[in-house]
Amino acid sequence: MKSSKAFRLKTETKAFIGREVTIERFLISSMAGYFPVLNRDPDGTLAAIVRYGDIHVGQAGALGVTVSRDDGESWTRVSPVADEGSDMRNPGFGITSKGTWIVSYIEMTSYENGFWKPGMHTWYNIFVRRSTDKGETWSDPVTLDPQGIKLSSPYGKIVEDQRGILHMSIYGEKGAYIFRSTNDGKSWGDPTHIAEGYNETGLLCLPGERMLAFLRSSDPQEDASLFQAESSDAGYTWSSPHRCTGPKEHPADVIRLSNGNLLFVYGHRTAPFGVWAMLSRDEGKTWDRDHIAMLVADSSTWDCGYPSSVELKGGRIFTAYYAIDSMGTVRQGERYPVALHAAGVRYPLEIFEA
Repeated sequence: MKSSKAFRLKTETKAFIGREVTIERFLISSMAGYFPVLNRDPDGTLAAIVRYGDIHVGQAGALGVTVSRDDGESWTRVSPVADEGSDMRNPGFGITSKGTWIVSYIEMTSYENGFWKPGMHTWYNIFVRRSTDKGETWSDPVTLDPQGIKLSSPYGKIVEDQRGILHMSIYGEKGAYIFRSTNDGKSWGDPTHIAEGYNETGLLCLPGERMLAFLRSSDPQEDASLFQAESSDAGYTWSSPHRCTGPKEHPADVIRLSNGNLLFVYGHRTAPFGVWAMLSRDEGKTWDRDHIAMLVADSSTWDCGYPSSVELKGGRIFTAYYAIDSMGTVRQGERYPVALHAAGVRYPLEIFEA
């Protein structure tokens, strides 16, 4: 006898049609490397601030710097930048046109009997350290004046506009903010609110007074998608954010390349886990989704990504990221998965061309 019932389960997934190219991958740090923020010094040195010393959320976590002087081929051991407190984390990092290295971060104090308690503390002091000798030594931490705003954390690159003003992305009670410095990072103020309902926000300064912001949604219904907002007055007023990635595709890092194109890299926290990238050829008005590059697609879990890119001489890109467990970063007879690590991929811009 035939059954009268039919069962159905339908969902949408993604298929990719394209060409395979070979790119280079390098190990930056093993057993360390959460949340890397990568910058390039005026002398060509690459520097990455990373978290090390504990699990994703853990009291022994600290922040350190590792550098490369050969375009990402080799990296120094991680040296401490902030290791004196409980769970030093969430770095912001910038290198100014004067060659000053600036790191911002928080000390996570949301612990009880050694266990992290979400919601126990929500607002934190933002600390800032500076180095004028390329990370060899660092100033004592300075606490940023929150200007009456309840702040949670900095995020991503500290960026400089054409006037020499520094912009730091910080999120807090009312969403995403910008704080500014006019004295090479010695002090910070002049806060601007970008939008409510967002957290980790990547900033990009464009010619003139244009700025772009790429905001990670805090709304559970949006499932941590990224949204883009635009400013034409140096970040003092912003358009309403509009979606620019799908669910669990976050956070963002966007840089302007020497040819005028914008490179947008972001974590892909649904399978295949890793890092994706795409270009804009019209300063962020549209993005070329017909040529998305899967730069990394072999991380074993969603706990990965946080990519950060710089342009090298000769039109190549270096993108740093982290992963808890992945294949392919080392080869010792056979391929072995590498536990927590920061790694980087180096590739030519031509990979985005048809």
